Parts: sequence; structure tokens; C-alpha cells
Amino acid sequence: MANEDTAHTHMSGQVPHDHHGDEFGSTELVNALRKSFGILKLVMFVLVVLYFLSGWYAVEPGEAAVVYRFGRIVKGAGTGVNTSGWGWSWPYPIDRVEKVDTKERNLPFEFMLKLTETERASKKIGMKFGNLKPEADDYLVTGDANILHAALKVQYRVTEAGVLDYLENVYDMPRERPEGVDPNRATPAYENYPEYTILNNLARNAAIETAANWPALAIRGVEQEEFINAVERRLNEKLEALEAAGTPLGIRLRENGIIAVKYQDLEAVFPPRQTQGAFDAVFQAETRKAQQLAKARSNREARLIQTAGGNHSAIANAIDKEFQLMLKIAAQGESAGDLKAQLDEQTRNVNELLAEASGDVRTIVNDARILKQSIVQDVQGDEERLRAVLPEYLKNPSVFLSRRTEEIIGLALAREGVTKMYVPPGEQIRLHIPRDDSKAAPEKRDMINRVDTDDIDVVPSMPTR
Repeated sequence: MANEDTAHTHMSGQVPHDHHGDEFGSTELVNALRKSFGILKLVMFVLVVLYFLSGWYAVEPGEAAVVYRFGRIVKGAGTGVNTSGWGWSWPYPIDRVEKVDTKERNLPFEFMLKLTETERASKKIGMKFGNLKPEADDYLVTGDANILHAALKVQYRVTEAGVLDYLENVYDMPRERPEGVDPNRATPAYENYPEYTILNNLARNAAIETAANWPALAIRGVEQEEFINAVERRLNEKLEALEAAGTPLGIRLRENGIIAVKYQDLEAVFPPRQTQGAFDAVFQAETRKAQQLAKARSNREARLIQTAGGNHSAIANAIDKEFQLMLKIAAQGESAGDLKAQLDEQTRNVNELLAEASGDVRTIVNDARILKQSIVQDVQGDEERLRAVLPEYLKNPSVFLSRRTEEIIGLALAREGVTKMYVPPGEQIRLHIPRDDSKAAPEKRDMINRVDTDDIDVVPSMPTR
């Protein structure tokens, strides 16, 4: 028994059981798990807070934001478009925020020739001979069956009111990279616009349709700006047609929304290189013609101002209206009572304008007034003299006329240089008067020059005294 106790004691000493150590380990484990759960809760709380905070978004100037909830636009009490400041939405995947750039955009569209690598590198485009290649060279066909190249640009923006239309009706259709283009070449920003394909096609069609109604020289020459404005109007019509059909794009062109841009070292609009020389010759002729017309208009304006002053246009229109009324009155005859009153009013208007005119018209009007006054004074003088002698004439007309005749003959014969001749009654004498223009006074020489013959027949009606 002693040995067994000793053995038992020896074995118990090899594997001792420490109750206090087990309790300490359990406590440490519980504390560690408690701390881990606390940290996990904190992390989860932070993640939840960050998740909700991720719903905040900022709208910069020149942007507009739209919130989609499960694919549908969240409008709330407004239009659904946030144009400034901060906004909040449920984070993904509940909500999705779509931002649209509303600043002005530029989209070039060209009808240009294909350049060689050398021309692209040097930016110098030389003359070319041979046929145009439609599969490579782009161009416009004009109304007079000519061909022109053109480099144009659309200037537009997505309006704040059109953001929803833009998101709903404009699909992401950027430009496809043409075959043979270096894949490493940087892509212009406008080629990545969602609206690139549809707007580029609309603008090109507008230019093609407009050019078909214009002559080439007008497009390339002095009417180029009018042509570009016509292309802009046509493009606006196409955008309005889409809106009327229920698919508005939300795009609006700016004022002067289409402009021509210089292409390399060429003009914005120019003919094919094969016909450049012929176009230049015609264009120079048209330029000279325009210069001559401008000079003629300038001379005409100067002459009109010299003639009637700055108000010449109003004077001409008033006189023309007066003349038209005269023609109508002449055609209608006695039934033109109302027109006669209009003519009187128009005549007064013409006289007022002529009185205010300057230049040669003023001189002519003043001379006419002086002549009118002189004639009126002469007539008034003759009338006064006639009235003075009228009682004497009425007493004995034959005696009055005889005495007046003798006075006039006496005055004529008393004039210096008058030749007196006696002509027997009933006889006819033919006088031959030689013409000597060199010795005649200027006023007499003019009178001599107006005589048609040198032979004058003098037939006396009464005896010459």
C-alpha cells in the first residue's frame, strides 16, 4: 500500500492540475473576444457612416446632376435636376448620380481632302493633279454643280432645361476610330461626346442640303457668312423637328452657332486643288467687279449728296410718289377727286423737302424763286401800265393805236445803228444780208447762227416812213 501511495504520488507530481491557471486563461480569452467585437462594431459603424456619407455629391459651376433610383429619375418636388451646390442621394446600388456638362462645346465637322503624311507633318498643302477620289476626299456639291471643301464647327451646349432630354434621348455614341488610324493617337475630346454621332450627322446633312441651293462662288466669296448662317438655320430646323417628334436632344446652338475655321494653311472654304487656279481667276474677276460696283455706288452717293444733300433719298421718293399720283389722275380723269387732294398734299410735302434741300437743288430752287419773282414783277408792271392807258384806249381805240404805233416806230428809228429804207407801196424788195460772224458781237453772233437762210423776203404791210 505504501508503494502504491508512493507511485500515485509520483505520477500526480508529473501532471499537476492548476485550477487557478485555467480561470486566468479563460478570462483573457473573453476579454480579447470582447475587444475584437468592440473594434468590429466600431469598424462596421464607421463603414455604415461612410456608406451614407458617400451619398453626398457636389455640383460644380457648368454642371447639372440627376439622381436615378433603381433606374428611374428621382424628381421629388422639383424637376430632378440639381444645377448647383451639394446634394444627397442613397448610395449605390440604390441611387446613381449622373452628371452632365452644361458648358459650351465645340464639334468640328469637315468636308476635307485627304492629306499625305508629308502634308500633315509639314502643314503645307500643295497643288495636286489628277482626279478627285470620292472614297478618300470629302466635299460639298454646290447648286451650280461645283465642288468645294469646307471646315466648319458647331458651337452648342446642353441647356439646364434640356438635361433630362439629353440623358433620355442621346445615346452614348462616340466616334468610331477609322481603320488605319494609329491606336496610340490621342483622341480629341469632342470625339468622345455621347452626342457626337447624331449631332455630326445632323450638321453634315444641314451643310449638304444648304450647299445644294447655293452657287460655289457665293459660298467661297463675299456671301460665305450668309451661307454659314443658312447652315445654322437648317441645323436648328432639324433639332426643332426632333423636338416636335417627341425626341428632343436638349441641345441648343449658341448665337453664331456655326463658324468656319482655317484648315491647315488653307481657307476655311476652298475648291479642290485640281481647280484652284480657275477658281482664283474667277474670284479675282468677281472681286474687281465688286470693287467697281462699290466705287460706282460711292460716286453715285457723292453725286446725289452734291445734288440734293443728305436728304436726297426722301426727296426722290416724294417726287416719285407725286409723279405716280399725276399718272393715276391722268388715267382716271374727272373721277379722280380723292387723288387730287392727295396730290395737293404730296406737292406741299415735295416743296417742303425742296426748301430744306442743299447742294445744286438749293441753287436751282433759289434761282427759280428769283426768276419767278422777276416774272411776277414784270407782269405786275405791265398790268399797271395797261390799266393806266386802258381808259384812253376805250375812248378812241384807232387813234390810240395809231399814236402808239408812231411812238414805237419813232423809238426804233431813233436807235443808233438802225438803217432806214424807203419801200414804195405794193413793191417787193429782196434783201441779201451777208453773214460775218467774226465781226458780230457775241450776242448778235448767236442770233446770226440761229438764222437758217441768208435770203429774207420783206413784204411791207404799210408804207415805211
